[in-house]
Amino acid sequence: MKTWITIFYFAVFVPDISFCAISLNAKNLKTLRDGRKYLQPINPFSLKKLRHSNLNLPKFYDLQKEYPDCISLKNIKNQRNCGACWAFASTGAYADALCISKNISVDPSPQYSMNCDKFCPPEPYQDRCDDGCKGGTLYMSTLWLNENHIVDEKCFPYAADKKQCSSECNASDVQLQKYPQMCGGTLRDNSVKGMRAALYHYGSLLVGFFVYDDFNQYHGGVYKQKTGRQTDYHAVRIVGWGEEDDGSPYWIIQNSWGENWGEKGRFRMAAGINDCIIEEEYYFFFPCDEFEG
Repeated sequence: MKTWITIFYFAVFVPDISFCAISLNAKNLKTLRDGRKYLQPINPFSLKKLRHSNLNLPKFYDLQKEYPDCISLKNIKNQRNCGACWAFASTGAYADALCISKNISVDPSPQYSMNCDKFCPPEPYQDRCDDGCKGGTLYMSTLWLNENHIVDEKCFPYAADKKQCSSECNASDVQLQKYPQMCGGTLRDNSVKGMRAALYHYGSLLVGFFVYDDFNQYHGGVYKQKTGRQTDYHAVRIVGWGEEDDGSPYWIIQNSWGENWGEKGRFRMAAGINDCIIEEEYYFFFPCDEFEG
């Protein structure tokens, strides 16, 4: 299976609000994007549901409403003062797909990824490895989960700090259980239509976006970047979409800053314009037998 690589790195936090990024200038951004030459995205026709899909997708779709029994979509986590958004977003996307495709509801442990995921990109980006509160990458965290799966939050409760990797749960009365394998990847099609189709069939989309000063003032509504400087980069997952009264599309996005932030822990963001490069790349998980090569 082929996918592409992201070398956007999630690492930095500021007081009271945690991000997961380093500041990137135009030269660095071009260099990091060039990292994608190593791997290529999946052809949509390689996945059964996308190959055989002729659905007219609805104007409004929210995974949380469609799958109310999926605890990963219901629980809004809080990464606190730790730059581990990459672990929250990737384990959440894996758990969402597992619940949607196999009806297995799991409250995933980002701590397990923080402790044990030390995957590094190929040269020359090996200084951007997944590393607990110091940050991680979308591509590497997806790849690591492909091989190592997720475990339950009860096994490794969140500590807002990287701990020693262990094959035994923190609680003596809990057994480590790795849930079924899901495969992860991205598509060549990063249009709104393509992203909606992947989300509709398989589950939430793991994405990252530039954080600007005006995002720090978000309290509700559809966010569209207007003012301020770019300060950080943050990993989240897209869990739905909708349209404003004038027909303008938006994404529904689950954050990891607690349920008291934004719209009960989520926010909406303008879609179709690659605002803050949120549509630049995305990853999602699916049953491995869906892939037909």
